[in-house]
Amino acid sequence: MGLNCDINRQTIVLHIVKINRMIKTLNYLLSVDSGFIFSNIDPDIMNMNIWIKEILEYWKHSKCPNIANQITNIGAAESISLILESNNITNDEKTLLGEFLGTYQDLIKAIKDEKDKGKGSYYLLPDEIANNKAVELLNRSVDAGLLNEQYQPTASTTKAQMKLIAYAVSTLCEIKNIWKPFCELWHYDGIKSVVLPVTKKDMIKSVTSIYPEVIFDKSGSDIPSYYNTNINKRKLIRIFIDLQKSGYISEDSDITSWLSINGFSKSNNSIINWVKDVRSLCYFVYLLYSELNSKHIWEITKRCFTINGNSPNIGTMKSGIQWIKKNNDLSKYEPTLLGIIMN
Repeated sequence: MGLNCDINRQTIVLHIVKINRMIKTLNYLLSVDSGFIFSNIDPDIMNMNIWIKEILEYWKHSKCPNIANQITNIGAAESISLILESNNITNDEKTLLGEFLGTYQDLIKAIKDEKDKGKGSYYLLPDEIANNKAVELLNRSVDAGLLNEQYQPTASTTKAQMKLIAYAVSTLCEIKNIWKPFCELWHYDGIKSVVLPVTKKDMIKSVTSIYPEVIFDKSGSDIPSYYNTNINKRKLIRIFIDLQKSGYISEDSDITSWLSINGFSKSNNSIINWVKDVRSLCYFVYLLYSELNSKHIWEITKRCFTINGNSPNIGTMKSGIQWIKKNNDLSKYEPTLLGIIMN
């Protein structure tokens, strides 16, 4: 007789919760202390092998989709594999972990086989992203090592990277409630509130580079992608040439990008590299654009400019222009820039 889904569900869910808790503990210890003693983590940890076998047997009889999602969210393979490679565990512990990992992989395969057999190509995905386009986009993160084959974050993927992936996929799939499908997929309701670390540019770039068609900005689309301006195209070209000749923008900045950030062509990736200091950029932007762009001027500037290759900080720009206005006559702060604008 098969297992009764209703009777056994609570026990199985408890097993999954315990395994998840221990995997999270292992992930933390692996990140801070490679020499920890495995058996000292939790007295129950030696039961993981029993729990995973019971979960597998339960799955074979129940095929419950919600339980499948919880199982794939365990994400145990990376952590266990790292510990198995360590010399700090006993032979008995290696045997236990090896059996656990083997059973876990059998369990994941059983879920995948069931999905392929007739439950639909996107069995593990919420409805909003259960389609070809979303899967193609998610597979970019799989190929980059940020998600595993069950579209769960890998052990090294940060919450900030998860937020960026969710934003990119939802934006490109035109999902109205951006965070909902990913809160469901990853069983994490706090993704919207994750703060992106400004200083960790490589971590952020690891996601933004695989979704180049997305403008990553405050998780919203109300920020314009270019400045509003009444300046004609001929004068803008002259300003660009003068900025380059005077050493304010890099020699590799191109006129197409310059016209794009002024609304004359459409490109999501148009950026001008400013090679002077942040205050000179604040001064230039304020004089040229503040009249028509006062609401979002610094957000647009962050999107359209880099300073020596680095993204400018909005708070620094705001304080920079306030310092200039407080301590200087705007008509005399930097005559060369003023001349470029006024000529």
